[in-house]
Amino acid sequence: MTTVDASGAIHGNDGRFAGHIAGEPDDGLELAQPGATGDDLPNDPDIRARDAATQRRLRQVTIEPGTGGCPPVMVGDVDIANTYIGNMPLRARAYLALYAEHIEQNPGHQVPESLRDALTASREKALAARGLHEQFGGNVSVEDEHFGSDPRNTQRVTSWTNADGELGVAAREWDAASFRYEDAHGTPVEFTETQDFDAHDGMGPAVEKRFVSAIRLPDGELLRPQRAEWGDGDYRLHFERQLPDGGAHTWSADPDDQSEAYHDKIGLVHRDDGPAMIDERCIEYRRHGITHRDRNQGPAVIGSDGKAHFIENGCNVDDQIFPGQARAAGLEPDPAGGWRVPGAGPRFNPADAYYEGRFDGEPA
Repeated sequence: MTTVDASGAIHGNDGRFAGHIAGEPDDGLELAQPGATGDDLPNDPDIRARDAATQRRLRQVTIEPGTGGCPPVMVGDVDIANTYIGNMPLRARAYLALYAEHIEQNPGHQVPESLRDALTASREKALAARGLHEQFGGNVSVEDEHFGSDPRNTQRVTSWTNADGELGVAAREWDAASFRYEDAHGTPVEFTETQDFDAHDGMGPAVEKRFVSAIRLPDGELLRPQRAEWGDGDYRLHFERQLPDGGAHTWSADPDDQSEAYHDKIGLVHRDDGPAMIDERCIEYRRHGITHRDRNQGPAVIGSDGKAHFIENGCNVDDQIFPGQARAAGLEPDPAGGWRVPGAGPRFNPADAYYEGRFDGEPA
């Protein structure tokens, strides 16, 4: 979080002086009377549009592509990055353009040129999704707070709320793919970043987590992740929802972790209508704990090396597959024997390929 003090001095997250924006004459900042808000301005749509465009410029530079949130930029007690223009005191709006200029000219880190286009594209997606959300009366808030016994522990929560103030997305037309999750998993509506020094009793590096802390399921239920201890003070967070047949569907709360699994009612890995295990290492079809997929439907296992295996009731039947069957499943002969995904290179991700519909059978 960055702040601007009464003199116009800018301070970064570490509290250090980061520049000064008081080069404007004092009368340029005396636009406001105490308590005046943006809605007290003369009814001039050009002024409102100008300030909204400036806030968008500020957000463009600071927005977090994975959450749609912007770090708080505090002018006094007003967050000029996340507060609706109509609710913003005029003095804060006077600082808006100056601070946007400062952020653009002093980026927090240099992005390698090879990643710049991808980062820009993902920021634009996040910005568009957030803009549509706000257009329908939604809001995105970002709050920083401390927790636990160690004063260095910090937590930043980005919340998407609808017009009623509840966690949710105001516009169903938004581009949910911007935030990676599929509708089957619900819509992410809250994101949390933590830096926890208590995990190692203050004697080691902080345990850092970035995760989705709430999702809204298609039926309206709000789901929060469960915590599983991982040893040495570390832990994992995952979502779990019960299935109609008594089984369960679990998936990681970490946006960078695509791990998910389906289980039957007695806890065995199982799924009838798709792969039972999905992650960046492999996808695997199982029936009540046994690797199985009918050979006419496609391979039962696809690994990160691009190799595909046909397995029925736990038995490998690769040598019984005809070339036509393999081609129908989107595969080609592997020079080393068996079958493989065409064009699978060193960075091949089976989970991504599955969700892109590259294999026989769409994701359920």
